[in-house]
Amino acid sequence: MEAGHVFVEDVRDAMVANRRMENEFPVLPDLSTWKVPPMTFELVPDKGLHRNLKGHPQSSIIHNEMDIRGKSDCKHCGLCRLAGHNRSKCP
Repeated sequence: MEAGHVFVEDVRDAMVANRRMENEFPVLPDLSTWKVPPMTFELVPDKGLHRNLKGHPQSSIIHNEMDIRGKSDCKHCGLCRLAGHNRSKCP
């Protein structure tokens, strides 16, 4: 489409779209006539999800039963995953 020119098809398409959207959004009634139920409960924030803004970042993951691992008897090497030594003593 060239600058300064408006095609008839574009205007017709815009008018059809405008007519189609007129009835899509009904007008809301006056806000003062809305029936608002009284607040019957108090919102209490979860302290476990509170972010500590200072220091090292902490995880906010909520763990469940699937995330709990069983206790292991000894430490394993971080490189080879074998028991009895650590990363610095790995053969």
